[in-house]
Amino acid sequence: MEEHVIDTLFRSRKTLLKILEEKGYDITPYEKLSPWEIEAMIVNEKKNNLKMELVHKENESKCVVMYRLNRVKQSLGKLVSSLNDQESDDYIPNLENTMVYIIVLEPVNNVDVFHNAALNALSNKINLSFFQADSLVNDPRQHILVPKHELVKKEDISALKKFLNIQSVANLPFIRFHQDIQVRLLGTVPGDVIKITRPSPSSGEETVYRVCVP
Repeated sequence: MEEHVIDTLFRSRKTLLKILEEKGYDITPYEKLSPWEIEAMIVNEKKNNLKMELVHKENESKCVVMYRLNRVKQSLGKLVSSLNDQESDDYIPNLENTMVYIIVLEPVNNVDVFHNAALNALSNKINLSFFQADSLVNDPRQHILVPKHELVKKEDISALKKFLNIQSVANLPFIRFHQDIQVRLLGTVPGDVIKITRPSPSSGEETVYRVCVP
């Protein structure tokens, strides 16, 4: 495999592990892999060599990171089905309570088959997100033009509605599920509320809220 692909996979993996560690997952089994070890795992060609299974330190929820280095756009339905197939190498036990990230080399556009596959998976209670490896080489959250995104806790929604004087979160401006990489990194699903803190020329800082929709 070409050197730049190895570099992309290694750097994007480091970024994703950092993000998942901040979300509370134990990354210890995977944090010390070198680019050469990544290359060896790929050259070995054993399916799912790059796969990572992480457990949350507090609630023992799981996050599974899978890799697809060949084009998968034409077989996404089969891929998603395989996650729930006990006979498949891709089978994930307790799938409904597991966050699944699939890293691909081909482009993941805002509105395409990856978005549709994630929506279809969600309708079957599977929290699935696709990421192009290139998009994770650098931390997307740290871009100078990207404001801070935070997921509002469910228990804080009632107080937030009172504070904003709204009857329902449906009254908030929306942000679409899976289309925004910040939404994917947060693990957001439709109905969730995101707090966005951004610079303001008048007050120095401005806080806005968005509700995630399909």
